[in-house]
Amino acid sequence: MTPRLAVSACLFDREGRVLLVKRRNEPYAGRWSLPGGRVEAGETLAGAVHREVLEETGIVAGSLTLLCKITAGEGQRTFEISVFFGTVDRPAQAGGDAVATAFVQRAALARLAETEDTTPDLIKIVTMAQQRHREADGTLASGGS
Repeated sequence: MTPRLAVSACLFDREGRVLLVKRRNEPYAGRWSLPGGRVEAGETLAGAVHREVLEETGIVAGSLTLLCKITAGEGQRTFEISVFFGTVDRPAQAGGDAVATAFVQRAALARLAETEDTTPDLIKIVTMAQQRHREADGTLASGGS
């Protein structure tokens, strides 16, 4: 079966904290993840990631850069997810498929992952995005690593 297209955004604030949303729906309902979701018919990946960030966090995202593509799920619930990264400079408010939002330091993210309260590979993706961000402009804080 062909995977469904999806997007997510790894967004950092000025202190280097990553923006997470707590998922309302399956897959992974109740777990912390990056804002994102399915690409709608006729929508570009960039359009989809900006729409999803707005729906789930109330934030109009600025410029986002493609980080990687990952495959997640299995069977009929397999997704090819295009992961973007960037920065935000305003608070978030949960909406859409998100029941909560939080800006999280790296150490707190590791604690969440230990209790399986995050989606698979979340730390790996956040770490990759932090590295790419530092390489791009060198301004991202360490985020409490």
